[in-house]
Amino acid sequence: MSAYRLYPLQHRALFRWTFAASGLWLMLSPFLLFAGQAVSSKLVIGEAGSMIIIGLLALVIAGYSYSRHNLMPPYLGLVLGLALIITPWLAEFVDILATWNAAVIGVILSVVAFFEFLHDQSAPSNP
Repeated sequence: MSAYRLYPLQHRALFRWTFAASGLWLMLSPFLLFAGQAVSSKLVIGEAGSMIIIGLLALVIAGYSYSRHNLMPPYLGLVLGLALIITPWLAEFVDILATWNAAVIGVILSVVAFFEFLHDQSAPSNP
């Protein structure tokens, strides 16, 4: 057994805390990144709205994974991470910083969800 292998509860906690922290960051980032511009302007309303909604969804997934020990939270997390990666190009973000923010956080969420999915697949099930 590897010394770096995480126990199942620690592994789920990593998933949960990553999604909670990313969700909070995504909800706050429009106000922090667009401080020089009005968040309500037409230039960034689509970007800010997308970030806030996806951040809220990340928080919901983090909360849902707290009470569930099935594969639904990693699936939802993977879909949310991939959606966050492609959102800047689908929503045609104007600000390059918002595009990079969404892409980097989307990659982080996707990787964590993917490894959580792999960990849950390889874990033995107790009847």
